[in-house]
Amino acid sequence: MRARRLIIRNSARCLICLDEIESTHRNDFVQCSCGRLAVDGGQTWLRRVYAVDAKWEETSIVKGRDK
Repeated sequence: MRARRLIIRNSARCLICLDEIESTHRNDFVQCSCGRLAVDGGQTWLRRVYAVDAKWEETSIVKGRDK
């Protein structure tokens, strides 16, 4: 059985414009100021949309990740 994960915070940091963006609810699609990174899904799912030349780091907090 797969362990259920609990998304505490759904966020990422764009290393180009240095914005840290956070999606706070299910359909909250948030984009950084340079437009190269977006996060979506709030505490329902982790979705990242990014440009080919994007540089970013994951800053989400998730408990109970699958192994």
